[in-house]
Amino acid sequence: MNPLSVSAIIQARMTSSRLPGKILLEVDGRPLLDYLIERLKNTKGVSQIIVATTSNQEDDPVENYCITNEIKFYRGDEQDVLGRIYEASISYHADPIMRITADCPLIDPYILDSQIKFFSENLIDYCYLGLTYPEGVCSDLFHFNALEKAYQNSVSTEDREHVTPYFHKNKNDFRIKSLENKEDLSRHRFVKIFFNNLRWLLQ
Repeated sequence: MNPLSVSAIIQARMTSSRLPGKILLEVDGRPLLDYLIERLKNTKGVSQIIVATTSNQEDDPVENYCITNEIKFYRGDEQDVLGRIYEASISYHADPIMRITADCPLIDPYILDSQIKFFSENLIDYCYLGLTYPEGVCSDLFHFNALEKAYQNSVSTEDREHVTPYFHKNKNDFRIKSLENKEDLSRHRFVKIFFNNLRWLLQ
């Protein structure tokens, strides 16, 4: 059993430039977001799941999906993703926070539980899955006080839009570790292959 119980916050929006609305596209009768949430529910260390979407009208379907499926959600600024995650964390008293992007439907519950265990045992502020994992198996895990520090001090567009660059740019201010896979599987691209095939099928 994991020593920590974390809140998973899914960063989600419908306005993808390459495949608009992809997070709610149906595969075998179910929207893609369904598969991601199912995998998070199977992660033992995750106590609550929150979808953090934007306040734009285009993301009304995301809110409707969450209401229909009794999923917690928060709506905030599209560009200030750091602010959106921070505000969602406050709304649902989330700490620690696991940030997942909605275009990772093939995330692995076993890896996420390993990350939670690693995070707890090493007493760190921020943990990320290293590049030895395939693209599409991505997760950031941090304490609320670290997120708050990043929120209060981040000023650049990059830091606000991508959430975690502030941690990497200020490593001396945080206890940071990456969790690396036993085997280097970085050659695999789960997200790119998955969505390229999906786009082809929808043509």
